Amino acid sequence: MPELAPEVREALERVRKAAPNLRSGDITPQESRAMQLKYLPAFTRLPLRDMEKVEDRSIPGPGGPIAIRICTPKSSMPGGTARPVCLFFHTGGFVFGSLDSDDPQCRHLADASGCIMVSVDYRLAPENKFPSACEDAIAAWDWITTHAKEIGGDGVRFAVSGGSAGGNLTANVCRHARDRGAITPVFQLVFVGGFNVPHGSVASHALHSLGGSNEEFARMVRTAYIRSEADQKDIRYAPLISNDFNNFPPAMVVVGECDGMRDEGALYSQKLKASGVTVELYEARGQVHQVFSWAGAFPEGPKVIERGGAALRSAMTDVSRAS
Repeated sequence: MPELAPEVREALERVRKAAPNLRSGDITPQESRAMQLKYLPAFTRLPLRDMEKVEDRSIPGPGGPIAIRICTPKSSMPGGTARPVCLFFHTGGFVFGSLDSDDPQCRHLADASGCIMVSVDYRLAPENKFPSACEDAIAAWDWITTHAKEIGGDGVRFAVSGGSAGGNLTANVCRHARDRGAITPVFQLVFVGGFNVPHGSVASHALHSLGGSNEEFARMVRTAYIRSEADQKDIRYAPLISNDFNNFPPAMVVVGECDGMRDEGALYSQKLKASGVTVELYEARGQVHQVFSWAGAFPEGPKVIERGGAALRSAMTDVSRAS
């Protein structure tokens, strides 16, 4: 079994002492949200990067207005004053998270990549069950690819990114863009993606406890999101049901060596490669699932974000040169 990096073990212990019931399956999603808001920022939040511009606005969605946050970096980007745009979906198992929870990560990605990062406040469960989050993700993609020039985008170069549940939504957007004739992302960037592989079906699920989680907590999150067991057979819920990833965009997939979802990300990478998609799979040694969402707690967190941002910048620069 892989070993936690010492600094990861220490950070997890600090969080456990501050909020011992944070990952308990005995509390409701709402109670867990409240605990996360109260205890986590002091331990896990990255410092905010200064941006050229940060704008909150709302766009039309299938269940009502969707809040988005537009982060325009100060860093330069090849290709003129108009920038590429990357749509971002936050972490949180479809139950937790907000525009604020992953805001520091988005700003770091914007700075590292030179892209305008647009974070999406998609609907959360249990108040909004599956497929609400998927519907909002697709609506946000269709909106941003139509309105990019309004926010300083060049209207040509687009990418999509997300962490954990947001990685799942990233795959959903890529499939939607391919199958519905929408504008296709140039690149996809997935951090510790959760693709809803049935519990126990990949070896890394046995590592969940290393990140302070347990099956009871995972069951609570899963039950909050799905309407019935039938949803687990829906490709939007479990993208890896499919073996057809032809014409998906090139990808960077980041996994944590000690993450219970490590093999889900690895399997996504394998299926992309089998369909002829160029993929970089990066394994962060000694790291757990929270390496992205709690990036301020682990020295490796900012490095993972910088690496992803550099890959995104490279992909967008190559497109600029080709054109």
